[in-house]
Amino acid sequence: MTWDESFDAFPDASTFMSDPVAYIPPPNGEKLDDMIKRVNSFLEDIIKMNYTKIFILTHGYVMRVLYACTTDKSIAAIGKAPGCGNCEVVRYIYNFGKWE
Repeated sequence: MTWDESFDAFPDASTFMSDPVAYIPPPNGEKLDDMIKRVNSFLEDIIKMNYTKIFILTHGYVMRVLYACTTDKSIAAIGKAPGCGNCEVVRYIYNFGKWE
């Protein structure tokens, strides 16, 4: 589906970019709170690995969710995240139990 076709088919789902708090997933789509849990679990797994550097390649929206997971783990934080393009370089540092 193109973006236009998806917006026509699922108009409520289109809010995930403009207003994550109002987002309603399409049928069988992932809820944003579930996405936050999934990405946060991934980050917790990375911390347990105790590597000094890790490279992650993902879509821009996942980067917004990752930002939310490094702040207050809220859907509202997704909307406050800086916009990231797909595969854009973003650096996070986990230092003394905190993400920077």
